Amino acid sequence: MKINASKMATPIEEKVDQNIKIRSGMVTVSDGKSKPEPIRLNLSMELVTLQRLEVLTPSSAAAASNGGPPAESKERMVQITRQKVGGLGLSIKGGAEHKLPILISRIYKDQAADATGQLFVGDAIIKVNGEYITACPHDDAVNILRNAGDIVVLTVKHYRAATPFLQKQCKFSF
Repeated sequence: MKINASKMATPIEEKVDQNIKIRSGMVTVSDGKSKPEPIRLNLSMELVTLQRLEVLTPSSAAAASNGGPPAESKERMVQITRQKVGGLGLSIKGGAEHKLPILISRIYKDQAADATGQLFVGDAIIKVNGEYITACPHDDAVNILRNAGDIVVLTVKHYRAATPFLQKQCKFSF
C-alpha cells in the first residue's frame, strides 16, 4: 500500500478527545496497481484508521429515498413530541469545542425520534425550535434539547460521511 501525502488537498487537523491527540487529514492511497483514491487518515498514538470516501450512485440515492437516510441533503424540519419516558429518544455527539456540528449519534427504537421516521444517525441539528445551535458547545446543546419543551422542532441536515464516526456508544440521551 502506498500513501501519497504530498498531494494533500486539505490541511491536517488536530483535536484532543479524552486526552488523546488525534490528527486527521486527506491522503491518496493505492496498492500500486489501481488508481489512487482519496482516503481520510486518522492518527493517534494508539491507532491509525483509514476511511474510504463513499461514492453515491443513482441506485444508492434511490435507496435513501425509500426510507433510508438521505444523501447529503438540504435542511429539513422535523417535529418531535417528547415522550414522558425516553424523552426525545436520541443521543448527540459533537459541539463547537470539537469543531464539529451537533450530530445525532443514536436514535432509540420505538422512541419519539424513531417514531417520526424522518431523523437519522448522521443528521446535524442546526436549529432547535428556530434557534441556531451551530456554534454551541456540546453541553449547551444538551441543555437546549432537554429544556426545549414537549413539542420540539429540529432543523437538520444529513451528513452521510459522519455516520461511521457516530457508531460508538454515546453518553447523552434525550
